[in-house]
Amino acid sequence: MQHRIATQSDKGLKQGQDGLRLIPGTYSESNSKKTDVSKWQIKSYLWVEQSKATPKEVVQSKLFIKNMVSERCRMIVRAQLEAANIPYSSVDLGEVTIRCAIGSFDFASLKDNLSKYGLELMDDKRDQLIDQIRNAILEMIDSSEETPKLRISEFLSRKLNCAYSYLANIFSEVKGCTIQHFIIEHKIAKAKEFLIGENLPLSEIAWRLHYSSVAHLSKQFKKVTGLNPSEFRNLGSGNSVA
Repeated sequence: MQHRIATQSDKGLKQGQDGLRLIPGTYSESNSKKTDVSKWQIKSYLWVEQSKATPKEVVQSKLFIKNMVSERCRMIVRAQLEAANIPYSSVDLGEVTIRCAIGSFDFASLKDNLSKYGLELMDDKRDQLIDQIRNAILEMIDSSEETPKLRISEFLSRKLNCAYSYLANIFSEVKGCTIQHFIIEHKIAKAKEFLIGENLPLSEIAWRLHYSSVAHLSKQFKKVTGLNPSEFRNLGSGNSVA
């Protein structure tokens, strides 16, 4: 592969011209001689073939972490990554993007450190998929107060780029319940928070959780808890709800 150092006359050249790209560096004329980039060439670049590998610093990998449910979990993960000198570009619930190859750091040590906080670094592909399904469902329910424009089956298929039948089967096999049952359980858990923690009216709770009506919410709530929402709120105000 041929290299040449960019000159002042090259300053107008743009990335990608003639199928090439630019990366920072110095030009090695031979095995024994290296030419440093001069001061005026601080922003100069080497030409390399576009088909070659990108520089190491732009390598990205995904880590999947189970039980991340809050901003505190994100803070813990960031702290552990920084303590292990692992560069990262984003830390989302259940998923972390790191700027290095997974084999370039002590995976087992990071896994052990995270486990001290109840977080599980997953290396099993099936567990990773289950957590992605779970996080996608939570995103759909928690992140928007607007009525979803897609059915849950279509939303998950698009989000995870998998057939819904495959996602539903593997979720049921691993978790022991259907995706729909998980969604109902999470909605009722959120409804409990809204009833006791925020004391919201039933109409607003139904709207936030995408129920078609208060009657629909009340019916599902009683089926799961054995109490209607008003009874649950009254018990909760007396601190006697299990």
